[in-house]
Amino acid sequence: HNEYGVNVTFYVPTNGGKNNQSPWEEMIEKGHHVQSHTLSHPSSGNYDVMSEAAEWMDFYVSAKQINQMLQIPSLTVAYSWGYNNEELSSKLFIGGRGVYGVSNGVKRTNYNSASSYSGFSSKSIAHITATHTEGGSNFGGWVSTHYHQIGETTVLESTLAHISAAQEAGELWSAFFSDASQYGQERDTA
Repeated sequence: HNEYGVNVTFYVPTNGGKNNQSPWEEMIEKGHHVQSHTLSHPSSGNYDVMSEAAEWMDFYVSAKQINQMLQIPSLTVAYSWGYNNEELSSKLFIGGRGVYGVSNGVKRTNYNSASSYSGFSSKSIAHITATHTEGGSNFGGWVSTHYHQIGETTVLESTLAHISAAQEAGELWSAFFSDASQYGQERDTA
């Protein structure tokens, strides 16, 4: 989707390296990022019974596989079902994407527990970005939006077109999740 000039981060469960990595390589060739969505993408109930060592391996092995298979650093993670263990994930990643549909405010963001709007959220991307322009209630904050198992792309295409137009108008900055996390941390701790 680079025809829109929008930076996209794809989060993939590595599944022990059993997944076909060709699509991931193609995403990278098109200028996008590929990052960790854990090793096994455990269901929400499984985290309640996983040992801390098993959780660590779910994060660690996925990051290592992305580093090795794609020859890129795995700097961020998208938590399965929004579950996160910040203490563990912060040892490996500079940022973690959750699923809670709220904006990430200035100096209030925990970058290992960043919120993200689902692409199928009831709030339109136009409404969300409008609150982040100068004078808006979230000016200076940032937004992440995510989509699962992209098949029907109408909502995604609409979102990318809106972001592209707002970016061209100088109303927002589109960035990879790792770049936004790093920038925000540097800005908010300066």
